Amino acid sequence: RRDRNDRGGKRDDEGLKRLANKLASKVLNTSEALIIEKELNGYQRRVVHMVIKDFDGVDSESFDADGVRKIRLVLSSTDSED
Repeated sequence: RRDRNDRGGKRDDEGLKRLANKLASKVLNTSEALIIEKELNGYQRRVVHMVIKDFDGVDSESFDADGVRKIRLVLSSTDSED
């Protein structure tokens, strides 16, 4: 039985990290924003944001979609030299 405040453990964290890296790579390859549709609790969203923070070229943002917090992954807005 899982407690309401159960954060899942290291295995779940590793799975979230792999998912975040995979989706960030997809954003880089397609140049299109992605929304993580899976419903994540606050701790899980933080894990994803921390992974994306260290992923060059992609940013993450949380937003509210009909009362559910979601994460959007977008290309970083970096200054490019022309």
